[in-house]
Amino acid sequence: MKHISAVDNVANLRALVRHELREISIKVPKPKKSKRATNKINQDVTNEQIFGNHLSGVHCVHVPECGYVAKFLVEAAEIIIDNIDSEGVFRKSGAVSRQKEIKTQLESGKGFVGANVYDVTALVKQFFRELPEPLFTSVYHDTFIRCYQLGDLNLATKAVLMLCLLLPDEHASTLRYIMKLLSRISEHSEKNKMDSANLAVVLAPNLMHMNSKSETMKSGEEKLLQVQTAIVELLIKHADAVCMVDEELAERTVFMSEVFSTDDELDASEDNLDDTKENRKKDKKRKRSGSFQGI
Repeated sequence: MKHISAVDNVANLRALVRHELREISIKVPKPKKSKRATNKINQDVTNEQIFGNHLSGVHCVHVPECGYVAKFLVEAAEIIIDNIDSEGVFRKSGAVSRQKEIKTQLESGKGFVGANVYDVTALVKQFFRELPEPLFTSVYHDTFIRCYQLGDLNLATKAVLMLCLLLPDEHASTLRYIMKLLSRISEHSEKNKMDSANLAVVLAPNLMHMNSKSETMKSGEEKLLQVQTAIVELLIKHADAVCMVDEELAERTVFMSEVFSTDDELDASEDNLDDTKENRKKDKKRKRSGSFQGI
């Protein structure tokens, strides 16, 4: 397997992923073409706001086999790993007043001065909770839910992992990084009491926003949270595969790159494929309605 950043033509890969998902009845929203020249902006800027900023706006560092990840998360992960056996990592909250002070220090570039592991994990959850665009993105949130609800667990796992490949670069790299961290924490669950299920319970509301300002959840929101939690747990268990491309998919992407020389040709082929499927559905409906009318 290779990381998505190692694929020569990511646009073709993502077109292939959208096609594969449509084949298993998962309709994927078509992403809007970005006017930005690159997603890797502000990587060398050290005075950007950390909390409440877009992932593409915070200061990032390159992490091998992950991509560009917020420097704040990388520094937080180092402290968490040093204290990985601490009971209740990510569950225990720490002191709120001290965390406010540490947050101010972080925004002024002073780092995690005087922070313990529980302060750090609380601030990591806050970082994700305050993202203007959630980690899983508002565009693909409902599609992640539909992927998980396919019924067959193996098929659902494959679909969720494929959908991760469609996330914007900074979201994909951050998702892989945080899932690998959580997976590593779960390997020490005998001591820290935080297995993948427990970690998913406390992280899901922060990673997959509820988009609700009400403090009391409705029954539908409770069911949604259960699915969100299950998705996060699934990704923790399959952290090594998050945003990775298997050999078969990589080879098919190369073939597509040889067939379609430009993105416009690729877009046209996708549109034609959608039109063909839609016409087939209409033809079937006509035939069925005609039989009832004695035609």
